[in-house]
Amino acid sequence: MRTFHNSCSTSKLLPDPSATHIAFKNLLLFSDDEGDCVVLLLDVQLFYDQVTQQQGKRDIPADSLLEQILYFIGAYRLLNNNNRLAVFALHHEECQPLYIHGGDESSYASNSNPYRNVKEGIESILRAEVSKIDAGSEPQEPCTALACGLSRALCLINRITTSSSLSRACSKPRIVCITGSPDVPLQYIPVMNAIFSAQRAEVVVEALVLHTKDSAFLQQAAHLTGGLYIRPPDRCAALQHLVHCLSADTETRKMLVVHQPLGVDFRASCFCHKRTIDIGFVCSVCLSIFCEKVSTCKICGTDFHTSEKV
Repeated sequence: MRTFHNSCSTSKLLPDPSATHIAFKNLLLFSDDEGDCVVLLLDVQLFYDQVTQQQGKRDIPADSLLEQILYFIGAYRLLNNNNRLAVFALHHEECQPLYIHGGDESSYASNSNPYRNVKEGIESILRAEVSKIDAGSEPQEPCTALACGLSRALCLINRITTSSSLSRACSKPRIVCITGSPDVPLQYIPVMNAIFSAQRAEVVVEALVLHTKDSAFLQQAAHLTGGLYIRPPDRCAALQHLVHCLSADTETRKMLVVHQPLGVDFRASCFCHKRTIDIGFVCSVCLSIFCEKVSTCKICGTDFHTSEKV
């Protein structure tokens, strides 16, 4: 088992290491003295390929992708000693904390090694998946507990910001989602509720999507909360995007030229079949969305006249 210090060189992972080094030095100059607060949500599905042995390979080995994420964690902690960082692993219907440092000595795992915690936590989840496969169970469909992760991240940020000296007048707390799973329409309602809660609490939601398709959920989350949505064409450059764009706090980012998405997919999922739709029927009372015309709202029970549109 390789350790973090014996990882492959960054020259194999980054197209231009010198550019990343310059960007990191600039971030050190402009970082907020009071520190930043980031909750990192890691989709374990990104590392499942080395376990399930599915046909086809990703652009880079899963362990190299994990190393890039560990490099980012180290770079973010070096920016400011007052930075608050938490890392959660998302897999299927679970959200597992790997590392939490809230800026005080009483924080969970505040004195532990974040690299070891994250690496061993991911490997533990993968070993559990191997045991299930060896026992004869079928591999589960790619999905992630995004709604659960966003909810736990918001609760943790609220606890950190209310119990520490982090000034909300400076940089805003951020939730950074690194995902490789497609959207699950069944999670539409809880995910949107979490996004609206983040918007109200002035928490920025950002995303690094390492999937072949865009995530409509995370596109809307980044758009509504003022965060960044990035889907790099090459996964080998994941670290470069993390350091260049996602390391900077919201105030420092105003002085940087950052990536801007070309558009946002605002399509919703119907409440009846949980399918993504282009055109639907909306209840005038509770604003529930249906893919077909109904006589009674299945959510609030409102009766509609047959001569009127929903």
